[in-house]
Amino acid sequence: MNKLPNRSDEIYKEIESFEDYELTQCVAYEMAIRNDAVINFAIDMHNKKEEREEKFKQNNFNFIIEEEEFIKEYFISHDIIESLLIRNKKYKSDSEELEILAIKFNSLPEKEKSSTKGKELKSMMTKIINKNHCFLVNDFNAKYRNGKGTLFQGEGFKSFRKITKSTSFINNFYYDEDDDLTIERFARILLKRPKLDIPDEYNKAEIDITINLSLPFEEIKAYIKKIKSVYDKDIDHTKTPLELTVAELHKINETPKQKAKRWADMFFIYDYVAQRLKEIEKLNNQAKQEYEEKLQEIRENKNLSKKEKAIQKSVTHAEYLENCIDTTIKDIFKELEQQLNIKKDSISKLYYVIKPYIDESKYKELVTGISAL
Repeated sequence: MNKLPNRSDEIYKEIESFEDYELTQCVAYEMAIRNDAVINFAIDMHNKKEEREEKFKQNNFNFIIEEEEFIKEYFISHDIIESLLIRNKKYKSDSEELEILAIKFNSLPEKEKSSTKGKELKSMMTKIINKNHCFLVNDFNAKYRNGKGTLFQGEGFKSFRKITKSTSFINNFYYDEDDDLTIERFARILLKRPKLDIPDEYNKAEIDITINLSLPFEEIKAYIKKIKSVYDKDIDHTKTPLELTVAELHKINETPKQKAKRWADMFFIYDYVAQRLKEIEKLNNQAKQEYEEKLQEIRENKNLSKKEKAIQKSVTHAEYLENCIDTTIKDIFKELEQQLNIKKDSISKLYYVIKPYIDESKYKELVTGISAL
C-alpha cells in the first residue's frame, strides 16, 4: 500500500506558500492534475510513447489530433502533463536526470571521459543545462540565454532582437524593417505552478494593460481596481467562481484568514480521502477474489458431500464478511479530525466544496469565470 498523505508533507507546505497574486492559477493547476481523466491521459501518453513514435514515423497523425482535443478540453498543456508525470514518479525531473548523468560521467575512468560514451553523457548534460538556462520567446520561436543580452537574428526576419531578462521584467529591443529601434517592456512574473492553457474561445477576460510603474503604489492599485470594476459592470459580473467558493468556506467556523492555508487543508483532505477509498476498494476486491476462488474450490471438490459443501460455503462466506472493510467516508472524516484539529462536519464541508472542482473539471471555471463549461 502507498503511504497515506500527511498534512506536514512538502506538497501542502508549498500550497500554503501560494501568494494572493497567483492563488487562483496555482489552485486551478493543483485541481487539474488530480482529475482522474487528466491523470489517466498523461500516464497513457507516457506508456504509449514508443507506439506514438512509431505512428509518427508512419505519418499517422490522427492520434495527435485526438490528444490535442483532450488537452484543449481540459485546459492542460504538454508542460503540465510532464509536471504531472514527474510528481507521479513516471518521469524524472531535469535535476534528477542531470544528477544521474553526472554520477555516470564522474564514475568513468579519466581516459573514457573523452571517449564517445563520455561525450554522449556530456552532450546530454549540456542539453539539460541549456534548457534550464534559457527562456522561450513564443512569437519568435527562438531561445535566448537568461540575462546574456544576446543578439539574435530570427529566421525569416530582417530584424534583430536583443533580450535581457530579470526575475520579473523583459526588455525587448528590436529593429524593424525600416531600421527603427523599438523597445518593448513587459512583466512576466513566474508563478509557483504552470498556468492552465485556456482556449481562445474562453479566454475573453485576459487583457494587456499599460502601467507606469513610477507612479505611487496606491494610484496603480486604484487604476487596476477601476479597470476591474468597469469590466465587472460591463458584463453584469458579481463574483468569480473562486470568490463564491471562498464565500462558501466562510460559512465554516474554522476558516482561517490565510486563504492558501485553507486550500492546503482542502487538498490534503481530498488526497487523503481519495487514497483511503482506493485502498479500501482494493482490499475489498482482493477479499472478494479470494472468496470466489475458495467457493470454486469447494464446488469442484468431489470428495465433499452436498451438506459438507454447504457448511464450508457458509464458513467461507463468514470469513469473507469478516475480511471486508466496512469503513465509510464519515469514518475517514473522523480519522482526519485528529490530524487537522478541525471538526468532522467542517472536514466534510471542505471535502465537498473542493471535490466537484477536481472530479467534474470545474477548475476551469476558476480561470475563466464561466460556469458549466
